[in-house]
Amino acid sequence: MGAPLVELDRNVKPATVKKEMAFLARVSDVAIKSWGYRLPFGIPARGVGRPSEGDGRDRRLLPGEEERLMAACTHNQALRWAIILAIETAARRGELCALVWGDVDFERRTLQIRAEDAGAAKTGAKRTAPLSQKAISILTEAKPKRAKPNESVLGFGPGGLSQAFERACRRAGIVGLRPHDLRHEATSRLFELGLDMMEVSAITGHKTLDMLKRYTQLRAEQIALKMEPLALQSADNAPLEVQLAAALKELRLLRQM
Repeated sequence: MGAPLVELDRNVKPATVKKEMAFLARVSDVAIKSWGYRLPFGIPARGVGRPSEGDGRDRRLLPGEEERLMAACTHNQALRWAIILAIETAARRGELCALVWGDVDFERRTLQIRAEDAGAAKTGAKRTAPLSQKAISILTEAKPKRAKPNESVLGFGPGGLSQAFERACRRAGIVGLRPHDLRHEATSRLFELGLDMMEVSAITGHKTLDMLKRYTQLRAEQIALKMEPLALQSADNAPLEVQLAAALKELRLLRQM
């Protein structure tokens, strides 16, 4: 008699279903090609329709929310540092909580996000993210005088960070904002600064364009501001025409998201 089937009584999102089905298909493929197994009906996961992930969350910080959130962190400096670093680096909650001082290179202005971190394990690869001047200032402020390389930067676990963030949002009167939304905010800001897809993905760790697009909610008014000075330049200036065309292309991409 075969092993009993176990039904997983849980509610999961469409993205989780797709990932688990892809994993099952991969395992079956390896079993057939590498281990010589024979499945009479082929790979089951490949014959099943997969749910649509929908449009995903599009929550960004609204005008004034960042200032209110910072004011709500007056008595919790570690939370203030975590929020600022999340916005400045686009790091995941688990990646931020796993940071140790040995990951920070003040001289090169970089942050090492290690593959064994809970968040980095989603992509299976480590990455080195650049640090903005604001991030450097916050890390300088946060660093103890005798910090050890393996000492935690923030002193938070992922659960503790989420709870502290939720309490700060309540104090600030902010509704519907989650810690992971700061990653959306950061990714969108990188595009609004003028970075291209490859530059942004190198910072955020996204491996596919589709996933990067899901994390990006560009504001049309920001793109309009970028286009205005280009439009005012002479039409005879070819390089500027190229720049204007690129800005228009970016606006079309925004409308498709």
